[in-house]
Amino acid sequence: MFTAAALVPSPPIVVPELNGADASPSEPLRTAALDAVATLGARWTVVGVGETECELSASAVGTFRGFGADVRVALSDGADGQVDARLPLAALIAGWLRERAGQHAVATARIVAADTSPVYCAELGRQLRREMDADSAAHGLLVVADGATTLTAKAPGAFDPRAEPAQRELDDAIAAGDCATLAELDPVVCAELGIGGRAAFQVLAGAFDVAPRRVESRYRDAPFGVGYHVAVWRP
Repeated sequence: MFTAAALVPSPPIVVPELNGADASPSEPLRTAALDAVATLGARWTVVGVGETECELSASAVGTFRGFGADVRVALSDGADGQVDARLPLAALIAGWLRERAGQHAVATARIVAADTSPVYCAELGRQLRREMDADSAAHGLLVVADGATTLTAKAPGAFDPRAEPAQRELDDAIAAGDCATLAELDPVVCAELGIGGRAAFQVLAGAFDVAPRRVESRYRDAPFGVGYHVAVWRP
C-alpha cells in the first residue's frame, strides 16, 4: 500500500563525516530529511537521477569514499552485496537516511538518466505507483532530487539570472503538490539551469494520479547557491 512520498535533495553534506570539523551548518537540512523519510513505512522505492538508467536491489552496498570519507551504507539491513564504489549518489543518500531513520526498512532504487523524457518519467511514475499499491506492506516513495545549481555567483553552475524565478516556481509547485507544473518542466531549460533532479521530479508527478491529499514542506533553502527542498506528499 502506497503510504507517502518523501522528497529530499542529494548533497553529501547531509553526512556529518563529510563536513569536516563542523557539521552544524547542515543540521537543519539533515534533520528535515531524516524526519521526512521516517514517514515512508517498511518498504521504500527510491528514485534518483544518474548518468545512466539502472535498477538497484535491496542487496546494494556503497560508500561515500569518493566524497571524502569511507562511510558505508546499504539499502537493507541484510545487504550482502559487494561494496560498489560507483553507486549513484541518490542511492548513497537513500542508504544513509535509511540506516538512521528507517533501520528496518528495505529499499530498492530506480535511477533514471538526466536526459530521460518527461513522457517516460510519467509512465515510470505510474508503474511504480501500481507496484506500491499492490504491496501489502506500507510502501513509500523516496525521491532524491536537487534544484537549480545556478542561483549565485559561487554556485557550482555559476550564476544565471533565470535560476531564481525558476527555482521559486519549482519550490512553489513542490509545496503545493502541483503535479502539473512538475510534469511540464522543460528538460532543456532545466539542463541549462542545473536542475539536475528534473527527471526524478517528473517521476514523482507521475506517481500521483490526483494531487496529494496533504503536503508538508519541511525545508526550503538554497545554501551554496543550490536549491534544496524537503517535503512529504501524502496520497
